[in-house]
This record gives sequence, structure tokens and C-alpha cells, in this order.
Amino acid sequence: MRSRFLALLVYAAAIPLAAQPAPEPVPTPSLIDSLGALVKDGHLSVQADLHAGSVPAIPKYALEVQGSPKSTIEADASNGS
Repeated sequence: MRSRFLALLVYAAAIPLAAQPAPEPVPTPSLIDSLGALVKDGHLSVQADLHAGSVPAIPKYALEVQGSPKSTIEADASNGS
């Protein structure tokens, strides 16, 4: 009887913990995010070949790629800004 009571107590204590959603993972900066700190002056151009498929972009939306397009990011920096 005592072991059943303890099992019930542990189960009852675990229910609120199981009902809580898992915390969202903290995004880590990518290489592209870190490039701004490296460029003081000049022109920066990054071109990437994209693979066909679908990836989550932001909550509720996905980026879908068909074929083999390229993505280009260009930026100009002057005195670190």
C-alpha cells in the first residue's frame, strides 16, 4: 500500500512538469551573422548555391527551394557600419 501511495505521489508531481512546453532553443549566430564584425571598409558579396527542398525559416513558415537557384547577399561598409 505504501509503495502504491509513493508511486501515485511521484506520478501526480510529474504531471505539471510534463504539461509544460519545452523551452525554445537559443539560436547560435552563423558565420554570415559574424561577418559584419570583420569588415571595416569595403564591399562584401556572398553567393550561395541552394539545394532543392524545404527548411523551416521562421515559426509557421518554411523556405521551399525548387531547382538549383543561387542566393546573393551584398553589403557595403564604411568605417565599420
